[in-house]
Amino acid sequence: MQTRPAFSVPNGPLKTLHEGVLLQPLLSIKEILVSEPFTPCPDLPRAHIVAGYRRTSHIVPAACPRSLPPQAPLRQQFKDGSSGDAKTMSKALIDAKLAFEGEEMRNKCRGASNAVMWNCVDRYVPAKPAVDQHKAGLTLFLTHANGSPRQIWEPTLEHLLKKMQGHPSVAIDEIWSFESVQHGDSALFNEHNLSDVFDWQDQCRDILNFLLNYLPQRSDTASLPVQLERVTTAPGATRRCVTGIGHSYGGTTLARAALAEPDLFHRLILVEPMIVPPSFTRGKGLDLLLKSALSKVQRWPSRSHAKQAFLQHPATKTWDPAVIDTFVEHGLVECGDDSSSPQSVRLKTSPFDEAVVYCEWNVCYEAWTGLKDLDMRIALHWIMSARTNVTTGGEAMTQETVWRRTCNTTNVRLPEAGHLAVHEAPEAVASEILNALSSEEPKSML
Repeated sequence: MQTRPAFSVPNGPLKTLHEGVLLQPLLSIKEILVSEPFTPCPDLPRAHIVAGYRRTSHIVPAACPRSLPPQAPLRQQFKDGSSGDAKTMSKALIDAKLAFEGEEMRNKCRGASNAVMWNCVDRYVPAKPAVDQHKAGLTLFLTHANGSPRQIWEPTLEHLLKKMQGHPSVAIDEIWSFESVQHGDSALFNEHNLSDVFDWQDQCRDILNFLLNYLPQRSDTASLPVQLERVTTAPGATRRCVTGIGHSYGGTTLARAALAEPDLFHRLILVEPMIVPPSFTRGKGLDLLLKSALSKVQRWPSRSHAKQAFLQHPATKTWDPAVIDTFVEHGLVECGDDSSSPQSVRLKTSPFDEAVVYCEWNVCYEAWTGLKDLDMRIALHWIMSARTNVTTGGEAMTQETVWRRTCNTTNVRLPEAGHLAVHEAPEAVASEILNALSSEEPKSML
């Protein structure tokens, strides 16, 4: 087994001289009655076998109500090409977010929208029943990074499931890969309700909404409907052993969700989460992220043209070939509006929405603040880059963040990858996930 470096426990007083921020309580989630999404619905991927597990795609209503501004003028400007250059739009998005976070607008918009949105989820269950069906295994719950569809985890899962065959002590009953409302197939369902501002707390609530209201109490290999049915868990019922695994934006929102509902999780595995103290201001880094997102090419004559572009672009040519193939298959959709190029494709996740998601700092600070108080029963494992720590504030700040909670906490650093570890080194990430899963016998949180 390969031994990788790790952050040591900081010596002496911490240099991050900040007590944190007040954790704004997550809005409660109300039950909404929806029969089905609008028609015609976007096509979801067909069932597929992945390393002995059968993948199926499903949808669930997102959390309601939501925090959205009443109008979205910037989105329309970007769509019709009247928004100016990326620098102008990035400033406009930051200004819109700052205005949204102001007391007057916050009070007006927080939980004011009853827009019905949808989350797409992929379910993986063994294609063949387990030999020992009486032994309860793990349920993995995955959340993706900004700009990528939920299937971006699939190369990592293939490595994990194959490596798991040599570890009989690790049994995985079911895997759910969750997609944010403005990403991938979810974006196709929600494009008419997306706005100029996105509150990461709504993503945290979407995660909890799925785990509390749509995850069946027990796992089996029986088929489930495309639109999952709402479940009712009896008081005192034993919950599953859920291991939450999140990358970047997905890791940050997953950690914040666990602070709100710790009993849902047995373990958290955070891959390069964007968790930082309030003393870290993103400044020029945020400007660069926004300009990079807004400047993305979003349309190609065909999938093969898109793949060649990804193989050559500095931002994506370092991705594992299997990840590029996955993105080409699941991150793009046929345009359907250009008869002169019937094979033309575009990004499912709009560059505008990627930029909108980057305009967030509150939940990053809230997750950092709450780490020291995260339920000690939840095993916490960090998978961080050994190459760079720009997104987490540098070497010293990242070390202190990783060890903000010292009990039941481990970490590892990957020399093979930068911030986009799931994209660049899926096999290494899979190995470290397996190491974390092998560390102890899972126990129900209730």
